[in-house]
Amino acid sequence: MTATKRARVSRLASLTVCGILLVALLIGEPLLAFFGISINSFRVAGGILLLLMAIKMLLGGLYQTTLGKDDGAEGEAVSANAIVPLSTPLLAGPGSISAVILEAHKASGFEHYLIMGLEIILLSVTVWLPS
Repeated sequence: MTATKRARVSRLASLTVCGILLVALLIGEPLLAFFGISINSFRVAGGILLLLMAIKMLLGGLYQTTLGKDDGAEGEAVSANAIVPLSTPLLAGPGSISAVILEAHKASGFEHYLIMGLEIILLSVTVWLPS
């Protein structure tokens, strides 16, 4: 990729990661409560999901894009690569989403959510910086 395309992919990936993790922080626990899923059940299910993804990664073929050079516009291919597989599931995948929800469960004060939100924003900035 050229430097401008790398910068665009990095910017889009960092914004997507920030959005996904902030949404997980704000509505993750209420969403689990809505579906009647306990935190302990979520921990077990998240562990099983991570195990299955790890096995699939070991076997290969987890992140294959279907866009070829002539299949779409250049911008669409760059956007698709920035969001899937770069932003999600590599940077903001099941592990990080689970970690955000489980850490949000540890405290319920406004300060706790504010600090976690600032940490997520700082993480997004660090993803953006190397470009």
